[in-house]
Amino acid sequence: MILIVDDTPENLISLKSVLEKHDFEVDTASSGEEALKKVLKNSYVLIILDVQMPGMDGFEVAEAISGYSKAKETAIIFLSAANTEFKFIAKGYSSGGLDYITKPVDMNILLLKVKTFYRIYEQNRKLNEMQKTLLEEIEFRKEAERKKDEFISIASHELKTPLTSVKGYVQLLERSVNKGDTETVKKHLAKAQIQLEKLNSLIADLLDISKIESGKLKFNKQDFNIDQLLENVTEVMHQSNPGFTIKKTGTVGCDIYGDEMRIEQVVVNFLTNAIKYSPG
Repeated sequence: MILIVDDTPENLISLKSVLEKHDFEVDTASSGEEALKKVLKNSYVLIILDVQMPGMDGFEVAEAISGYSKAKETAIIFLSAANTEFKFIAKGYSSGGLDYITKPVDMNILLLKVKTFYRIYEQNRKLNEMQKTLLEEIEFRKEAERKKDEFISIASHELKTPLTSVKGYVQLLERSVNKGDTETVKKHLAKAQIQLEKLNSLIADLLDISKIESGKLKFNKQDFNIDQLLENVTEVMHQSNPGFTIKKTGTVGCDIYGDEMRIEQVVVNFLTNAIKYSPG
């Protein structure tokens, strides 16, 4: 929208009529004070501002507008019939104007200038939108990179314990095979199989990043023996960390209801951190 500011009604009517015939939306103000009030309330692409007005002149209005954060980028064209000397034209540019036209106004030239400023406005608008989109893309990529790092950290932490445990059982299997101890081999094979199944479940969960991000991981809740779980975790952690003594004391003496694998993960993570920060 264009704001025309002129204290002469005939000039307002004439300019408004010409611009509206070329499909421009036009608003008017008959004084500098009225113009400032309208600039505070509305957004304008262009302000056509008469220089000589009672009260605030055009230069004072332009300087005031330049102090408004929402309007300081608005293009201003000065119109003047009397102040045609270079010093006035220079003052017009220094006070915030982008063009200075002397009266009588050649409407064809004015229209060309108005169209030019509209084209510049549209180009700036598109550039601002592109910049906004680019900044959003940069933030999106940063967030994606952060989540990828978080995913890698979770994956390495969660997968390390069962992998190490399986490795330990394989070593025990090798010794038992060499001794011909079939029963011990079967026992270690069963335990290794359990760890592999847990590893498979962990991988399935970790690879489903969307579930991790939204907190929609499914829980398989049922009654289970917490004492047996703690015994298994103690053995697994011992296999993974042979340099540390890990003991379980006391018993719960009853089943509990929950997701056995998730609770085991919590206990394993707790013990892993305890070992990590242990003085040895």
